[in-house]
Amino acid sequence: MQSMALQYLLLAVALGWSVAYIVRRQFPSALRALRVRLALHFLSASRPAWQRRLGRMLAPPPAMAATCAVGASCGGCDKAGSH
Repeated sequence: MQSMALQYLLLAVALGWSVAYIVRRQFPSALRALRVRLALHFLSASRPAWQRRLGRMLAPPPAMAATCAVGASCGGCDKAGSH
């Protein structure tokens, strides 16, 4: 009976990982919008400190500007001619 429960647990973990991977790869803007909404919800001043910390962890990194910034870590503009 324990091995069957372990099998179902491993299957659930693998399924959750694959769904998260597909969401990150196929729907990045929807995922970013969800993270922003959750972060704003938890960052409210009326929330306890642990929820504000959670909101800071959930907040997505700042969006890249429309033009490349000096020192951008994407490597797009600076390394275009070096390949």
